Amino acid sequence: LDTFNDILKEKETSLAVQRAAALAYQDRGQHDDAKYFENAIHGGYAVKSTSQNRIWGWLKIAQVAAQAARQDVKFKDAFYEARLNVSRCRYLSAMKQVGDARRQELTKAKQTIQSVAQLYPDLGGDKWKPQFDQLLKDIESDEQHIPAEKKS
Repeated sequence: LDTFNDILKEKETSLAVQRAAALAYQDRGQHDDAKYFENAIHGGYAVKSTSQNRIWGWLKIAQVAAQAARQDVKFKDAFYEARLNVSRCRYLSAMKQVGDARRQELTKAKQTIQSVAQLYPDLGGDKWKPQFDQLLKDIESDEQHIPAEKKS
């Protein structure tokens, strides 16, 4: 992540580097602390002068890609991938929780997909819709099997 931060000092608007950095946070969340999923979604490495994150995270990647896609359709995939990964991060974070915390994260993951589906009913077509659909099925299945919190 430090390396991505250094690269982004020179090329902050590189979607490829921003994507790789968000994936690195996401991977760290899977293998380390679930808090890194929030960084994957919202970014990290705050720049003091702007109070903005140098690493954007999936939400800003989606926002930038959506704006760029108005001029060039090649950015649509980046948009759908980013929105899918916001939900995926919430889902993966939920799977590291128990009880109400898991339920709340699963609800957020589902709501994220539903809000994208409201705005973009085709969910990105043949490439992305099956992935959104599968993630939604996984979320709904896991909602049915939430273990109770352990009493200490």
